[in-house]
Amino acid sequence: MTLTDNITPPAPNTGGSELWTLVRRRIGWQKILLGLLLFALSLLAIWPGIFGGRIWDDGPLIFHNPLIKDPWGILKFWYTRHTPDYFPVTSSTFWIEWRLWGFDYFAWRVVNVGFHALGAIFLWRVLKQLKVPAAWLGAALFAVHPVTVETTVWIAELKNTLSWALFMLAWMLYLDFDAIAAGDAAFRSTASGQDKKWWLYGFSIAMFVLALLAKTTVVMLPVLLLLGVWWCRNKLAWKDLGRTVPFFAASLVMGIITCIYQWDNASIRGYTRGIGARIAGVGWEIWFYLGKDIYPHPLLEIYPRWVIPATQWWAWLPDLVLAAVLAAAWQYRRGWGRPVLMALGGFCIVLLPVLGLVKMSYWIHSLVADHLQYLGVPFVTAFFAGVGGAMAAKYRNLRIPAVILAGLVLMLETGVSFYHSRIFAVPEHVWLHTLKYNHGSWGSYMNKGVAELNAKEYVQARRDLDTARRLNDHSGGISYDLGLMYLSRKDYPKARQEFITALKADKYRPLAIGSLAHCYLKMGRPHKALADLYRGLKMMPGSASLWFTLSVVLDHQGDYAHALTAVTHAIKLNPYDPLARYDRAYLLEKTGRWHQALAQYHEALERLPGFFQGHYIYAKALFKHGHPGAAAAQLSDIILLHVPSAQVNWHVHQLLARVLQAEGHPRQAKKQLALARRYQAAAARQQPHHAARIPSQPNSPAQP
Repeated sequence: MTLTDNITPPAPNTGGSELWTLVRRRIGWQKILLGLLLFALSLLAIWPGIFGGRIWDDGPLIFHNPLIKDPWGILKFWYTRHTPDYFPVTSSTFWIEWRLWGFDYFAWRVVNVGFHALGAIFLWRVLKQLKVPAAWLGAALFAVHPVTVETTVWIAELKNTLSWALFMLAWMLYLDFDAIAAGDAAFRSTASGQDKKWWLYGFSIAMFVLALLAKTTVVMLPVLLLLGVWWCRNKLAWKDLGRTVPFFAASLVMGIITCIYQWDNASIRGYTRGIGARIAGVGWEIWFYLGKDIYPHPLLEIYPRWVIPATQWWAWLPDLVLAAVLAAAWQYRRGWGRPVLMALGGFCIVLLPVLGLVKMSYWIHSLVADHLQYLGVPFVTAFFAGVGGAMAAKYRNLRIPAVILAGLVLMLETGVSFYHSRIFAVPEHVWLHTLKYNHGSWGSYMNKGVAELNAKEYVQARRDLDTARRLNDHSGGISYDLGLMYLSRKDYPKARQEFITALKADKYRPLAIGSLAHCYLKMGRPHKALADLYRGLKMMPGSASLWFTLSVVLDHQGDYAHALTAVTHAIKLNPYDPLARYDRAYLLEKTGRWHQALAQYHEALERLPGFFQGHYIYAKALFKHGHPGAAAAQLSDIILLHVPSAQVNWHVHQLLARVLQAEGHPRQAKKQLALARRYQAAAARQQPHHAARIPSQPNSPAQP
């Protein structure tokens, strides 16, 4: 016997394989595969729209939001008032995603789908806990339902999918807690049973608070918890009410905060509805949503805005019918009324915050929306799946036809969602589709006008924006967009007036303040531009766009040192803006630090390689400071981009001729000069009175 006989060799480090084995044994292959299938179906249902661009408020809420780009924005979201709503968990997720994906819209939408599918998986588990037949089918029908397409492809609606997943997780954990609390007394008396029970309860409360901080529409979960307990035990006890007190407290606090934000929202000033119209509208909205869940056509981004005549008796018929159905379900709650009461009651309860009883900003567009009823859809899908599953379980001869029918319905829903999501592949098609059915949608005209403005179709843009303003004269956004149009057409007095109107509607508009400063600069009033910018920075010191605009105005005044300080601060606030880096490089040149300027140009070009103006400005700087070979390489890169502009090619070939002449290549320089003259003539034919040129510095005040 040797000394090593009793030494046990170390076990191989299996790491992740042991964790995977534990998960597989705990959950099972079948559940794992069915969960992955829910994600795959969710992704397939919106596949055509997942590659689309930004929709509606994706830009201002995320991609142009200075707090998203602020290095400390993830902390500021928790105590700022400069956001439309107090949803710090959602905003913090946006902050993280921006640093991961940038402008990769596909990745953003995959995250949306991930939370949507995760919530569907939790829904499956909740339906199993409630002993609802065909639980997976109910979750799958929700995952691919056409009404949910808008939420999953709309990047800013992460607040819906994230709060949904947390909402369902909180419900699932509470049902686990309640099952243990009401289960075996012997197990409850053990230390492990007590620990597990209260751990589940505490974690459920924590998830619910996070869900509220993601979006407050989940505020009705405490009532649903009691409804679920009633469904499981056919009764409620005082202890059940006591256990939901922390949930009700969290709902009350977040509900008050949300109401304050909504009441202060400048976009809903001038929009009021009497209490009678609000109560009468509840029935209208419930039956509208149920109709869309059963027959989802047409699905619009903005539905027509109803005017409910509360003084007319017939306006109350939807409420009366709804009350009669709920009363009948309660009367027969020991029979057919029980599932109806659970499904219809839960549907009404979860949608109560968005049924118009409380003032909300979306009123300016419509009283109903697909994304507003997102949380109600699973009650409908679970009801029909449950009824079908119960019938199949009761009548054996119906099982095979029921399975076939379920598969066909699931395929049909997926196909309808797939077809509907195609309009989101091109954002302009969303508004054309909406206006096809809703001719009075000012929001659709406004968004369509913005798309035309970006395409430089000024006549059509003005027509659509003016139509939007005729339909709604309260929106500062329409005034801002009209201001941009006039600014693009160099009609500075009209642009100035539109920006002032926009700021009267909402003074916390950094882009409007910056654009107004550009107007004053073009009108020869730089001191007024500076005064407005300093006033704006006093209100919003974390706005990178205001600091950048300040650098433009200071540069125009010849104050290069302070302009450099301003643009450097703008880059600190938003390090992902390559245009600001070009501006900083230009100002470094102006202050005599050309070595740093060249390094900054190079860094900016790496961040935005296809920016031909950047290549040109960098080439000029390289040539000026004795690097003709590198300058020629930058100009060659512009030529390879095949920019379809005679004026751009004129300046590029002209500068390249000078560079080649300096390098000692006169014959090649002569060829480039001949090309430059040819492009110059073409540019003169295109614009005989004012042939445009590439700006010599990046911070041209003409750019809003």
